[in-house]
Amino acid sequence: MDRRTFGLLVARALAGGAATHATTARWLTASAATPFVPQLRPQPIDGYGLNPYQAIITIDDAPDEIGPDGENQTIKMARYLHSYRDDRHPNGISATFFVVGCHFLGQPPPDPRSWICGGRIGTQPLRSLWELNALGHTVGNHTQDHIPLVGLTGDEVRYQVGHWQRFLDRFQRNGLRLLRTPGLGYSEDTFRELIADPDLWKLTGPIDQDAGGQGYIDGKWIRGDWDAYRLGYSAIKSSELYVRAATETTICKGHGPVILFHARTEYMDGSDGSGNFPLDLLRNTVERLTGIGYEFVPITAIPGILPEDDDEPPSPRKKDRKEP
Repeated sequence: MDRRTFGLLVARALAGGAATHATTARWLTASAATPFVPQLRPQPIDGYGLNPYQAIITIDDAPDEIGPDGENQTIKMARYLHSYRDDRHPNGISATFFVVGCHFLGQPPPDPRSWICGGRIGTQPLRSLWELNALGHTVGNHTQDHIPLVGLTGDEVRYQVGHWQRFLDRFQRNGLRLLRTPGLGYSEDTFRELIADPDLWKLTGPIDQDAGGQGYIDGKWIRGDWDAYRLGYSAIKSSELYVRAATETTICKGHGPVILFHARTEYMDGSDGSGNFPLDLLRNTVERLTGIGYEFVPITAIPGILPEDDDEPPSPRKKDRKEP
């Protein structure tokens, strides 16, 4: 399948409406037998295909600012997961950290529309990404300035994703160039702009979520972990939303969840006043879910997510291989 043929298939799919999970699954299976395998999808990728009691941890907006104890939540969360041990996790837990370019040293001043960078010049060294790798975690692209991509011009979309991707390439292993869009915003126009770029069409994503801390507490609708903190709820109380959403995904959708946390010292100062709310929330959620039988797996456990080598010609072995 060449790029022109693929483009025609995508246009036909978009004209026919949103792709279903079944359509996506057939696409992945067919793609595995071709030398041209696009990883960027018209529809976001969630936990479809995971075993019901598998779960994936993703952490957005990393790395956050240095806290009062001289460290940030990103590294604390990474070290906690790496050190976690039980019968199902003898080597710890591998998570995916979606990082934002404007947090780092040497990056351009952030776009004034970026509320997460707040006009601050980045202070985090790129070497912190090496530490995430060394702790067994995966690094993904959460754009340069964390501006919602829907509604941006084509040039703005390509800058927000492409500028930061050039720095991330060295930190992304196995050729897995993951993308999660800010606020999970994604549209047909966004897809068309990215898929037309000679480099960005090789990104994998966008990665969605099944459990992101949304739900009701005491009759109030909570929009996520950051909102729960803002309203004064503890990390223990907030973790109930994650456990509820994870089990509902397993029961109602029949697959395990992709779970979304945030690392934001500047917004979540800590339920105990020491800046540890994100870490406390992660710890409580992990312990509750492992206690009812969940296993945390790397993001590569999602069937079809690993990129194929598009430089090789087709071979019988590649054609005959079955997807996991």
